[in-house]
Amino acid sequence: MLLIRLVFIAALLAGIITAQDRSVKDPALADAELHFQLTSTRAVANLRSLATIEAALEARGFTLHPRIAALRLRIEAALDKAERAVEKNDATTVEEETHKADGYLERLEAQIGG
Repeated sequence: MLLIRLVFIAALLAGIITAQDRSVKDPALADAELHFQLTSTRAVANLRSLATIEAALEARGFTLHPRIAALRLRIEAALDKAERAVEKNDATTVEEETHKADGYLERLEAQIGG
């Protein structure tokens, strides 16, 4: 653990990694970005589980229910829009699209038992 910290500090001092001054960033944008990151992580986990389920179904000659496939597409679309909004520093859109993705994820989790 100490070695990792030393490598990080050396990289920081060498300018390889830059430290963000969070006091300069708009607090609403910082909160929206954090929400986006947490939701994205949750989405990746659920979508990987869904991919495993889909592969198992396909191996047996079945497919996902269209409702579940549609949820996957909606999650991906909402997170894509949120990511573009992050790039534009648009906290309102980041939060709106991330909130949509959260709702879709809750529905997906209820369907696949996540």
